[in-house]
Amino acid sequence: LKLTTACGKVGWLAMAELARWQWDDIGVWRDFAEQYQAEMEASFQCRSRSLELSIPPFGRFQIDLIDMKQVSLTGVNAGYHRSIRRQARRIEVGYFILGCDGDIFASDSAVDQIEDEPVLDALTSLLQRIADDPEDFEARSVQLNEEPHLSTLGQCEPAVQFLN
Repeated sequence: LKLTTACGKVGWLAMAELARWQWDDIGVWRDFAEQYQAEMEASFQCRSRSLELSIPPFGRFQIDLIDMKQVSLTGVNAGYHRSIRRQARRIEVGYFILGCDGDIFASDSAVDQIEDEPVLDALTSLLQRIADDPEDFEARSVQLNEEPHLSTLGQCEPAVQFLN
């Protein structure tokens, strides 16, 4: 996704996909337990046809990622099958990292008022640093009253407003 302003590009923001795996409980979709979500998604992303899950105390299950079925291999109802689904939604990485509702990309956003290329470059660099390592909370803090940001982001009121 390209983030743009009135005067040109700011940078590229990646799209992320959040997926939840669910099983059909007689017409009600229920999430698989958290410990199985990542395993199922990893198998799906590797384009595996299926995977086997052991879900105590219920038994072992064959999860068919192509036909989207769950088949009981062991347990009370061995051989029973039910539908599964993958609920996915795409989000902008900036939306996820900044915790905003997407309004930062609206045409009347403070970021759209920034026209100075060095400020745009500094903002792009800052957002890219956060996107590269979202677990590094130090990357989310920036001193606008010190270099290297004082002469760029710190002097641009729309950038300061955007970052608040």
